[in-house]
Amino acid sequence: MGFFSKLFGIVIDCPQCHSRAIDSFGGPRCSNKTCDAYDPKVPSQSDSAASTGGTPGSYPEGTESFCKRDPRTGRVLVRSVTFKQPLQIVYDNAMGVRKTFQADRTSIRLRDTRIVVAVEPTGFKICLAPKRIVNWDEVEEAIRSLAPDFDEPLQIEYTNFQSERKTFLLARNSVRRKNAHLTGAVSPSGKKISLACSRIVNWDEVEAQLDR
Repeated sequence: MGFFSKLFGIVIDCPQCHSRAIDSFGGPRCSNKTCDAYDPKVPSQSDSAASTGGTPGSYPEGTESFCKRDPRTGRVLVRSVTFKQPLQIVYDNAMGVRKTFQADRTSIRLRDTRIVVAVEPTGFKICLAPKRIVNWDEVEEAIRSLAPDFDEPLQIEYTNFQSERKTFLLARNSVRRKNAHLTGAVSPSGKKISLACSRIVNWDEVEAQLDR
């Protein structure tokens, strides 16, 4: 998964000093201050463990949900959601039981050695080990489709809070409309940005392209 390792910035062992590092298209970014690939933005293993209160990069084994609870009552918040174009994931858990999940293909993220994805009917996110996914080829293709495609970018003319006029080129396959904002990967960095629809000067043109 070398391409995805770089795309999602997965934690790896630094090839130079074997310390904790983050993979990237520009090369490994290491947490070791004495290493040539050192990047101060990459936390060391001890820093990561301290901030999370546990083992860095660890996720529950199997298919446990990240449950959300009402802070007042302590009860699990139950939701019932369905996805328009669900991705079916066939999975053999740690006990050898085969399960089938209807997942939100747009929510898939690689986190260290696990895949995190939202599933029906709760919409909660679960962790899955890639090696246990029976239909990995389909899941891998879905992950690949999430990579920003700038071949025919969506051009947005935008006025920011300082009344400055900006032009943004967003990857069409990354654009999502959430309430009164558009989010998407911007060229050339590929980073996600959020833009208020009310500040998009060419909104009529952009909206027409979103409805295609």
